[in-house]
Amino acid sequence: MKEAYSSGRAMDNLTTLCDEYGGRFAGSDENREAAEYVLSLYEEYGFDDPHLEQFSFPGCRVGESSLTIKGSNRWIQTLTLPMTPSGVVEGELVVVETGLDVETHDLEGKIVLGTNRLPLSACVKAGASGFVWMHPYPMMGPPTGVVPQLVPSVSIRHEDGLLLKRLMDKGRVSVRLMAECDVFERESWNICGEVKGEGDGGYVLLGGHYDGHEIAQAAFDCGAACMAVTEMGRVLDICGGLEGDVRVVCFSAEEFGFYGSKNYAVRHMDERKDMRFTYQLDCNGGFMPQMVTVDYWSQLENFYGELRNDLGLKLPFDQRLGP
Repeated sequence: MKEAYSSGRAMDNLTTLCDEYGGRFAGSDENREAAEYVLSLYEEYGFDDPHLEQFSFPGCRVGESSLTIKGSNRWIQTLTLPMTPSGVVEGELVVVETGLDVETHDLEGKIVLGTNRLPLSACVKAGASGFVWMHPYPMMGPPTGVVPQLVPSVSIRHEDGLLLKRLMDKGRVSVRLMAECDVFERESWNICGEVKGEGDGGYVLLGGHYDGHEIAQAAFDCGAACMAVTEMGRVLDICGGLEGDVRVVCFSAEEFGFYGSKNYAVRHMDERKDMRFTYQLDCNGGFMPQMVTVDYWSQLENFYGELRNDLGLKLPFDQRLGP
C-alpha cells in the first residue's frame, strides 16, 4: 500500500506518454513508438514475457474539411471525423437530436446537424446526405470520434452550432460540406506482459487502451488507464505471493471499434478457460466521477459495495454491458 500511494511513477509515465507520443492515433508512427515505450516499462518492471502483438484493422488518415453557409461568405471551423467517406455535398441543414426525431423530418438530400452521433445511421437510411456533429458543451473545440462510412461527416464547436440554429430560426439554411479522409487497412499493436503467481495457471486480466485521437494528448481517454494498470502490475510484482497470474494488456485501435481487444480475445481463445476475472479501465483520472460497470454479473454488486464502504469512496456501479 505504501508503494501504491507514495510513488509518482504512474504520473511520470503518463506525462512521458502524452508529451512524447501525442494522441497515439491507431496505426500512426506515434502509436508504434508509444507501444515500444510502454513495452520498455514492462521490461524495466520485470514483467514476464513482455511483447507486442500486431494486428490489422480498418483505419484511416484524416484530411481537410470545410462547412460553408451558402449564399454568404460565412464559413464554420470544422474537424474531419475519422472514417468518414470523402466527398462534397450541398443541402438544407436540419437539426436531429435523437433517433425519434428522424421520423418527424423529411431528410432526403438534407444535411443533419446533431449533438451526438447516435442517430447518424437512421438519418442516412432516411436519405440524409451529410452529417455535422455539434459539440454538446460550450468552450470546447470541435469533437472527434469515429463515424460509420456512410456520408461525409464533420464536427463543429458548440457555439458555431448555436449560430447555425439561430440562422435556421430565421429561415432555411443551406450549406456546402466537404470532407477528406483516406480509409485503408492499418497495423497496430497490443502491449502484453504478465506477473507470475504461485497458482495453477489461472489469471486476472488488467487492461486499458493506449490509442487516442490526433487532436489531443489522450491522457484522460485513455493514457491514464494504461499507466494505472501498468503501475498495478509493478506494485503487485513487488509484493509477490500472488495466488494466480496477473496479465497486463494495453490495447490499441479501441477508438476505431475495439479491434485490439477483439484480436486479443480471438488470439487467446484457448486460454479464456483460465481467466478468473478481467478488469478494464477507461477514462480514469479525470474530472468526472468514476463508475464501475459490472456487465450484468449481479454477484459483483456485494463485492464493490463492501469495497466502497471499506475505502470510504463514492463509487457508483451499474448493471449494463460495457465496452
